[in-house]
Amino acid sequence: MPIFNGFEADARIGESKAVIRELEWTRKGLSETISFEVRQAILNRAQARETLLSQEKNVEQAREAVRIAELNYAEGLATNLDVLTAQVGLRQASTNYTQALYDCVISDAQLEKAIGRGRSESRSN
Repeated sequence: MPIFNGFEADARIGESKAVIRELEWTRKGLSETISFEVRQAILNRAQARETLLSQEKNVEQAREAVRIAELNYAEGLATNLDVLTAQVGLRQASTNYTQALYDCVISDAQLEKAIGRGRSESRSN
């Protein structure tokens, strides 16, 4: 039975401690990364919702512009081009609203991903 092992036990202990420190730093880094992703997803979600509300108001204003242009056209105060321009504005506002709605859905999905919850889990809760 050998009594002296050439500091092999000390080397193994030191190696184990180094591995433990490395794992702790990796865990800390992952934790900070996840925390950052969650904060970023929350901010993106808030921004997407604000944009959606803004685009909703733009659609309302564009509808009103079409209504006014059509009334003015009926009274002979506007041309057909004025009505068409207002309708194009409404279509653009509707497109922007649809994009904002899409961005909201995507931001919700990114937040769920960041917190580690899938779509099926969120539906059951």
